[in-house]
Amino acid sequence: MDSGVDRKAASVSGSGSEIGRGTTLVFTSDGAQVLMSAIDARGGEQIFRTIQDAGGGHE
Repeated sequence: MDSGVDRKAASVSGSGSEIGRGTTLVFTSDGAQVLMSAIDARGGEQIFRTIQDAGGGHE
């Protein structure tokens, strides 16, 4: 699926769970740089590791 975000920047709140998590995964897999925020620190860490394991992400 091409979301049209390749080489764009996005900010996603709620990245650690549900819709925010899905949005973050789609955007990063389509080439966007994503600023993530999450109240659930554990969920935020998990999504960050998932992105890193797939070859993306920066600290």
